[in-house]
Amino acid sequence: MKKFTLFQSLCWIILPTLFFTPFLYMSVRYGQKTWKEHRTLAKYNITSIIQTSSTKRALNSAFFAERLGLSVDQVQNIYKFDAKAAQNRLLETALIKNVKVVKEYPDTLYIEYDMRIPIARIGEYENVAIDEEHTLFPLSPFFSRTKIPEIYLGHDQSLIKYNTKLEDEKLNAALLIIDQIKKELKNDAIHIEKVDVCRIDAASYGSREAIVVIKLPEGRHYLRLQIKDLEKKLANYASLKPILDQGDKVIDLRIENIAYIDKVENG
Repeated sequence: MKKFTLFQSLCWIILPTLFFTPFLYMSVRYGQKTWKEHRTLAKYNITSIIQTSSTKRALNSAFFAERLGLSVDQVQNIYKFDAKAAQNRLLETALIKNVKVVKEYPDTLYIEYDMRIPIARIGEYENVAIDEEHTLFPLSPFFSRTKIPEIYLGHDQSLIKYNTKLEDEKLNAALLIIDQIKKELKNDAIHIEKVDVCRIDAASYGSREAIVVIKLPEGRHYLRLQIKDLEKKLANYASLKPILDQGDKVIDLRIENIAYIDKVENG
């Protein structure tokens, strides 16, 4: 095995160091210069948002710009922009269920998201909707109130808060009624306007009822129901509906196999 003298060993250590040190210095200086440019040059300011949603509904880019603090007067550098924090801010709106924010250099944000879709409105409140996960979120100005059933639960207003889940037996009962009506009348042109379940757990059994308002081409039907044997009672209503004449009707289905029908006199 060949042995090196002390001088030769020092040359092997010192010469490469002397050779590579200027390149290392230049690399560090270039990195510092690039880092500074990325955070100061106008071409790295965020100027556009590309957004896509998996749902049929979509939000406009102005919604995202406002919530992320992006504007002509308030520019943000894309290298300084915190994408994770942006995702959290968007989720706090309650309107968005899932979101991913990606920085596309040099000046674009790409936002992929899922919106909450309303299945009902909570009638006691001015602007509260609920989705299939029972999460509360604002309805207006993002969705029209048209064709969305209104549910009355008899709740204290302090119980309602955006971006929280509403776990409630009355809500479950109201959604069950809506689903069952849609199942029984799936081929009919109907709109379930209102489901009032405030009294389904009344102390007196005779006072327990849910009231459902259904809008049809021939008029409105006001159903009086109890949750017990709900499927059977709504099946009876579906078989009765075709023989009813025009006009608004109150149809009391609370007693098994019996329907009391009253005509509603308008005016």
